Amino acid sequence: LSGGKPVKPEIFFKTFKPLNLPFTIADTGLNKFGDTAVIGYAAFTQFIPDSVLLRTLGNQATKYAIQPGGNIHSGNGDYLIAKFSLEKAIKLIVFLLNDKHKYVSSLELLNNYDNDKYHHSVSITSEPTFIVKRDKVGKDNEILYTRHGYAFNNTSNSFDEVMNESNEGHGTEIINPIDTLPATNKFSGEYAADEKNFISVKDGKNAITYSFFIHFEKNNGDCTGELKGEMS
Repeated sequence: LSGGKPVKPEIFFKTFKPLNLPFTIADTGLNKFGDTAVIGYAAFTQFIPDSVLLRTLGNQATKYAIQPGGNIHSGNGDYLIAKFSLEKAIKLIVFLLNDKHKYVSSLELLNNYDNDKYHHSVSITSEPTFIVKRDKVGKDNEILYTRHGYAFNNTSNSFDEVMNESNEGHGTEIINPIDTLPATNKFSGEYAADEKNFISVKDGKNAITYSFFIHFEKNNGDCTGELKGEMS
């Protein structure tokens, strides 16, 4: 795996051991996370396009040490979690490959070099949904937090934001994760009581399938909720 020769898919995927869910890791734990095996850049780019790594890691992509972190097998394929290390800097990224071992999409999850006084972590649910978190202690010793949840969307073929939750100030922007999907079907559209209580309905895979996103708020934001899914 660490050399420059072609690697068989079964050997490559076997290196990524199944990850037990739910799972959580913090930025302070990245140093000890992952397998001790090292995957060479040439072997890794057999399955993950070189352009993807260059976009994520920059022009020093070839200098990173790559280690397997785990595999989440699902109906969408294999979510391969890999750790990239360059000197003391570490980055955690998940790559989705389909059942034919072809790259589909990726999402950066965590790094250990954000110098912003926050405690960063990521939690992975059984679906899987990847919840990127940040926390810090505020002026009155209250815990300030922000949560962004991402899940793979078969329609957009990408990781879409499905959750956006924060107590850091008022007026937090509501993110509609299906906002860019087409709305040409009979019942597609925006059904709103107001800007903070609405149902967004967009086209699905065919004329009778729809993607939907619901957001509601009550009691001046003390009670909020969101739901995203598909319906016929």
